[in-house]
Amino acid sequence: MEIKRNKLTFEEYNRVFECIYGFMKKLEIPNIKKSMWKLEFMTSSKSDQIMVQRVSNRAEKLNENIIGGYTAVLPFYINYLSSARTEDALLRITEPLDTLAKKFEEEMHNNFISISFPDDIVPQRLEMVVNPGSTTLENGMTVFTAMYQLTYYKKGAFE
Repeated sequence: MEIKRNKLTFEEYNRVFECIYGFMKKLEIPNIKKSMWKLEFMTSSKSDQIMVQRVSNRAEKLNENIIGGYTAVLPFYINYLSSARTEDALLRITEPLDTLAKKFEEEMHNNFISISFPDDIVPQRLEMVVNPGSTTLENGMTVFTAMYQLTYYKKGAFE
């Protein structure tokens, strides 16, 4: 059976993405303060920050049905900027990204009770799909990036 793929609308992507971002900002993650969360852009290259970045060109509808329902995948990056001046700091730098993956897994096993999705969105999976890796190192600060993905079912008009 061939999988039919179509891009999500930017409006739907943002509507669902905002639910996930709101959930993440409320999480208690060691070494991550609420003020460190950023959307799309880092505001400084000298202080620890965690940024959520959309990947809208990879968000897709999979197997749309006759009444308009479909499964969708919504990927996003989380970038963590932190000090890399010591070996110990480098060893600990992926901990917040790994903790997020664990929190997502817990939320998934709890049937997404803490994330308020619109009524027509039925979440199925929220997981890390690409492990953390370093993308830059400058002036003792490094950015580690991991990719996560939400898979959900979008109800059709008569569901």
